[in-house]
Amino acid sequence: MQTELIAQGIDTSRIILEDQSTTTDENIKYSKQLIPADKEKGLLVTNDFHIYRAVKIAEQYDLDIGGIPAKTPGVIIFKTYVREYMAITKFYLWSLFR
Repeated sequence: MQTELIAQGIDTSRIILEDQSTTTDENIKYSKQLIPADKEKGLLVTNDFHIYRAVKIAEQYDLDIGGIPAKTPGVIIFKTYVREYMAITKFYLWSLFR
């Protein structure tokens, strides 16, 4: 994502990179620590199939986040949507026990 943002003309000083996470939940948790306290809203950039769950996780961390979807290559659409369906199911089941 960082490479594409730079290619689109975004100055590197405007990009906050979180590079320690291994899951979406960790990514949002660690990213929250990087967000300046005076920022009330933000945007989350991820694949189109992943936007819904990522925004829902961000809401659990009390973040006011909108989503910007990146297009998923056609050759992997079926696999990624099936995987994401299972991940959403797990997310909602896990949320019941938090």
